[in-house]
Amino acid sequence: MAEVMEKTICVNDYSNEVLAMTIGCKGKNFINWTENTKGINFIWHNKETNKIEIRGEKDGEFNNVMQTIRNVLAFNKQIILDRNK
Repeated sequence: MAEVMEKTICVNDYSNEVLAMTIGCKGKNFINWTENTKGINFIWHNKETNKIEIRGEKDGEFNNVMQTIRNVLAFNKQIILDRNK
């Protein structure tokens, strides 16, 4: 059995609205990224720790999915900032 790893992304700098946009309706973005990223089994926003948890196989494409999530968080944050000007 493959060794399981977990990585996290702290999301303290993002509003609930930005997080909701990033997660997607009924988690569709997290589901899509999980299903389409090799070796990633689980992506979840833990509200207690305010971190996005990513679990998968040791050789999973963690860097790719983490960079995608960070990019989408930044993009969505900018949308909110621009809208509120």
